[in-house]
Amino acid sequence: MSLFPLPNLVKRRFLLALLASSIVPFSSVKAFTEVDDETAFLATFTDPSEYTTETFSSLSNGEHSTFSMAFTHFTVSTTVTDGNGLWKSDTAGVPWLGTLAPNQALTISFGTEGVRAAGMFVSLTDLADAPQSGAFWVRINEGTEFELEIDLETDEHLYLGIQATDTLIKTLELRPADKTPEMDEDRWVTVAAVTVAPVPEPSTYLLLGGGALAFLALKRRQRASRG
Repeated sequence: MSLFPLPNLVKRRFLLALLASSIVPFSSVKAFTEVDDETAFLATFTDPSEYTTETFSSLSNGEHSTFSMAFTHFTVSTTVTDGNGLWKSDTAGVPWLGTLAPNQALTISFGTEGVRAAGMFVSLTDLADAPQSGAFWVRINEGTEFELEIDLETDEHLYLGIQATDTLIKTLELRPADKTPEMDEDRWVTVAAVTVAPVPEPSTYLLLGGGALAFLALKRRQRASRG
C-alpha cells in the first residue's frame, strides 16, 4: 500500500545527462520517477524480506545539529559547513528529512558494499516546510546525473526509485537546481520513506546454493529410479 494517495502524474523534464558516467553507466540503471511509482518499484521484488524501509518516524521534529545521521543500511548527510545539519518535519502526517540550510545537496550513502536498489519520496519545500515547484538533480555514485522537476500545480512530490543491474549503488545525491528567473526562491530537498534492498548476506547465498544442489540431487535420484 502506498504511503501517499496517487495524484495526477507529475509534469517534469527527465534529462538523461550522462556526466562522467563511467562510474555507473545509465544503461545499467532503471529509474522509477512518477508519483505513484512506489508500487511499481516494490513490485520488482519477489519478497518483502528483500528490502527495508526507514520512515524517520522515531526522529523528533525540528533541527538536528548533526550533518550526518545513520540508519539501517544507509546514512543521510548534508554539506559539511559551519552551522548546518538536518531538519525533520511532518507534512500531512508524513515524516520528511532534509537539509537544514537551503539549496544544498542531501546525500544518501549505502556503505562500502552498496545496495542493489533504493527508493524514496522526494519533495522540494520552502522555509515553512510547504511543498514548492522546482527542479532537482539526482547523482548516482558521483557519476550519472539526471534532472527531475516537480510541478506544484499537479503534485507536491514524486517517487524516485533506482535499481542498478550490473553494479551496486553506493551514493545517491539530491540537490536543488540552480536558481533561475522562473525559480528564484530558496529550496530544501526532503525525502520520506527511504527503501533499500541491501546485498544479501553470504549465508543467504549459501542457502540458495544449497537449495539448488538439493534440487539437482533429487532430480538425479528420480532419473536413476526410472532407469
